[in-house]
This record gives sequence, structure tokens and C-alpha cells, in this order.
Amino acid sequence: MNAQLDLHGIAAGYDGHPLIEDLSMILAPGEIGCLLGASGSGKSTLLRAIAGLHPITQGSIKLGDLLLDNGSKYLAPEKRHIGLVFQDYALFPHMTALQNIRYGATEPVDDLIELVGLENFTDRLPHQLSGGQQQRVALARALAMRPQLILMDEPFSNLDANLRDELSEQTRQIIKKSNTMALVVSHDQYEAFAIADRIGVMHQGKLLQWDTPKTLVNSPNSIEVANFIGQALIAETQVIQGVAHSAYGEFNTAVDDGYYWLIIRPTQVNLNGTDLSVTINERRTTPAGIRLRVESAQGEINFDLHSPPKTDKLVFSLKGEPCLIKKF
Repeated sequence: MNAQLDLHGIAAGYDGHPLIEDLSMILAPGEIGCLLGASGSGKSTLLRAIAGLHPITQGSIKLGDLLLDNGSKYLAPEKRHIGLVFQDYALFPHMTALQNIRYGATEPVDDLIELVGLENFTDRLPHQLSGGQQQRVALARALAMRPQLILMDEPFSNLDANLRDELSEQTRQIIKKSNTMALVVSHDQYEAFAIADRIGVMHQGKLLQWDTPKTLVNSPNSIEVANFIGQALIAETQVIQGVAHSAYGEFNTAVDDGYYWLIIRPTQVNLNGTDLSVTINERRTTPAGIRLRVESAQGEINFDLHSPPKTDKLVFSLKGEPCLIKKF
């Protein structure tokens, strides 16, 4: 169970239309990765290519020392040591939970049933199980094949929001305890951050950044990633002799002179400061705190703070060095 997943320069398409272009990434043994992006970004196509369900036209896909595909040499899906969990779980409706988990397994599955917490539900048919229980049956069935890699395509999309949060955490714990590598596809960044050790942001068939959740938030490598991940005030900024000039005000910085995108996350806002300001157009109470509708340089956006000011201005300084992305 110590193989890594290695994708190098892969491309894939359909009828001459490119769906994935020059994509490279490595998923280390024991890691859970997540491909995150909007519909049509190529994330599900990439998952299908790794599973052997969609051909690649260039590059290579390797799982440890095993070459899965390089555009000319192709290994059949059943020989790839990969387990699949589909969006609709694809359980056999006439089989009990235990029979579904045992299907195709060559070893006892008692440990897996205990791992996913289904000891009291093994004799139930799929329609007698909740959505969360069905999801755990599908995961246990995939793990029963003792794969080196689990692929999960939007595994929580059919569940309500509260259950998605709960199941993503449970699924992470189950996969970690099974010592199996996993790659998940999602369009929900909260789900991605809850389950993954490493997240890849995809856009129009390209992998914009493949990194840890913390790095994606604090050090996005492009304005597209910064816009997609989390909440942020974003403004064009010119740095002249160590001073950054933005629509929000001025502050000192150590970067070279030039034009940048300024990215400000809620966690970087110091309400005791007076360097920067933005107009508050609306405020609403949410379970996470107070949500402000603020007048950003890129239009109105939501911005969550636990203790915002009572005036119509958010006046602040920055905590630590700000994130500045070079424009040109």
C-alpha cells in the first residue's frame, strides 16, 4: 500500500475537443487528494482517465511501478488495483449491505464492516439504508478489493448539507484508518477542505494549483485560484518603493516594485488598524458569525467576520505580510 499516483503531462479529449491539457500531479502514499472545480473543468474526465474509463492522448499515468496508460500502452480497469465509489453508489438493489460489500472480495470483510460502522445494518437492502449508510457501504465495497487507490466521484452530492459535512469527516477517518490513498472529485470547496490533504484547483481542463489547503488559501499562485478559494477582498495594487497603493488604501510591503493583485482574507484583517477601508453595504447573522456584503474593488462580495464594526466602513490593517500576486 505504498505506491504513489504519478500523472505526467497527460491530455485527453473527445472527438478532437480537448478536455484535459498538459496535466501533471503526484499523490503520495496515504494521502487523500481532491480535484476541485466547476462543472466542465475536466475533473471527472481526469478521474475516469485514471480509472481506465477514458483514454488519454499523451503523457502517462503510473500507480507505483505500474504503468496504467501512456497513450499507446493501456492497462484494463480491472487490472489497475483501483477501487471506485460512484456518485449514485451503484449498489446492487437485490443484495444486502453485507452481500454488496463482499461482492468481488477475496478476503474477509468483517474488519471493513466495523471500520465503516455498519455492524447492525448488514442484513438490510440498499433501499432500507439512509443515504449516509449507502455511501459507507459503497466505500466498504471499494475497500474490500484491497486497492492501492480509491477514486470517488462527487460522493456526497446526493446528501443534504449537514450530512455532507458529517460524512466527509467520517470518510476521511475511514480512508486514513484503512491506510489507502484516495482521490476525490468535488465542486464544493468546504467538502474538499474537510476531506483532503492536498487539493487541485481545475479550470478549463488545466490544473491551476495542486497544493495543501493552507497553501491554497494563503499563497494562491494565480488570481483564478484566489477568486475560487474562500472569501477575499481583491484589488489591483501598484507597489512603488516599498509602498503598495490600492483601492483600499496604502501599506508597506517588501516585494519589488510593479503591478500586483492584492488578496485579503478575513483572517488577515486587524480591526484595530487604520491603513485600509472598505464600504459595508449589508450585514447578516449566520451560524459562523456576521456576514458582511462589502463593496470590493471587483464588485460586491461576502466577507465573514466574528466581530465586525458597527459603522458602514470596515477600517483595518493587515496581519502579517499580505498575499500579492504579480500581474505582469
